[in-house]
Amino acid sequence: SAIIIAIAVVVVFVWPEFAFNYLMSIATIAAAINWIMIMITEIKFRRMVAAGDGPAELKGLKGKEALDKIAFKLPFANVTPYVVIAFMLLVVVLMCFSASYRIAVIAGVIWLAVLFAAAQLALGKSAGRPQAGGRVRRGRRMTALPYALPYTIP
Repeated sequence: SAIIIAIAVVVVFVWPEFAFNYLMSIATIAAAINWIMIMITEIKFRRMVAAGDGPAELKGLKGKEALDKIAFKLPFANVTPYVVIAFMLLVVVLMCFSASYRIAVIAGVIWLAVLFAAAQLALGKSAGRPQAGGRVRRGRRMTALPYALPYTIP
């Protein structure tokens, strides 16, 4: 973070006439990516809970019973994630109409490709492919932090 802030300060002093737009465009695409990922995670989490594969006290409960026991409920959870994703995609589309923001959209696509490739390398080539017995490996269990609930990397 400190290195990025230092680079931003240098950019502002060297190219002040366009630095603000470029820095704002990078922040905007980063926010859009983050919120889209959060909403995708919410959708997948609710599907897992409804299927009976929730964490801790939700384990074994299914359907509405399981979803009703979620401690932190998203208002209008059946539609909210999709509305947020649509809005963020609209923001990205609108960014494409401005030259200074368009660069950030291109950089965001490259960044997502790098993240996807890194995830594929980290999970191995068998992630999501059928294995012996016809089972599909969806991800691996992660418990890296002792205070974090175990979660599955898709």
